[in-house]
Amino acid sequence: YVRASYPDLHYIDIDTSDEKSFEKILKYTNKASDIIIFSNTNPEFSEWAKLKGFKVIMIDILFWMWNKIPDCLELVDYYLIQGYYGVDNKLENKSHNGNVIKINPLFNFLEWNRRNAKKKGTVLIAFGGMNIPFNRRIPKLFSTWIVNSILPVITSHPNIKKIYIIGGLIDMANLNSKYINNHKIVFHNQLSNEAYRKLFLTTEFQFITPGLTSIYETLWSYSSSLFLPGFNMSQILQSNDLKNGYNYENLISWPNENEIALKIRELPEKKGVELVEQFLINIISENNPDFILSKISNYLNYPYFENLSKIRENIFSEVTSGIEIEDAFNLINKKIIKK
Repeated sequence: YVRASYPDLHYIDIDTSDEKSFEKILKYTNKASDIIIFSNTNPEFSEWAKLKGFKVIMIDILFWMWNKIPDCLELVDYYLIQGYYGVDNKLENKSHNGNVIKINPLFNFLEWNRRNAKKKGTVLIAFGGMNIPFNRRIPKLFSTWIVNSILPVITSHPNIKKIYIIGGLIDMANLNSKYINNHKIVFHNQLSNEAYRKLFLTTEFQFITPGLTSIYETLWSYSSSLFLPGFNMSQILQSNDLKNGYNYENLISWPNENEIALKIRELPEKKGVELVEQFLINIISENNPDFILSKISNYLNYPYFENLSKIRENIFSEVTSGIEIEDAFNLINKKIIKK
């Protein structure tokens, strides 16, 4: 979005998931006043960059998840907070210098607001948001275990004709060999946004991870996707809030998920991620997916439930109480970028 808004500017990309990479930007400190940093959901980097003299615009899609208000909130030039459908009271009694802006979801409502004809007997299994901080092994372990667990139920269902599996960093060496060359199953490492949207909107059943964008895609397209268990800190909390706050029925929770969710809400990100990782490793090593299989069988027979439209209406009234990203950038443009 930033590149499209300001195509004539020079851009420098830095992966800030590793704090060691912060130092890469120090060679630009002699031009700090000419550089604007757009930090994507990384409070620690935003604080570090501001203290080094850079102008910083923080875009935080996980503000609701932090166990406390980030220290950088009062330091950065602008702090954009994406709306969320769960409870987040951190800012209620917090004064700030006018640099905090609540924005509506960074989501293309127009492209997803449609009811497409579904191809009977088609299934989408999609692993979105597979990047996870601190441990790159978990996504592969999780997605491979999920696919090995659920495909026996899906492939044996008499009405299923085609299964599309997208992303997930699946470890093909540890995938049950009978699924690799199965004529019903098509594997895609990655699809363009347009190709993925077309597949999502035309498949009869969708099994997807509960990332925030995937939740919005499901609700806004009038779909009734089955959300797989979350595999990282934010997904577990998002799934938990969707279930307990809105009674979304097509959702698989981990055993003891409520207890885990309560614990990680009180932890800083790194400790929360570590707790979730160990929790998942323990469950996957036990290899007892019964809590998943019954839910999948039921979904394939009865994919829709009554209060889906009401959930959609309630969630979007909750998350769209801010301003559009375009309006936020117009303000930022006048105050900072044009200078």
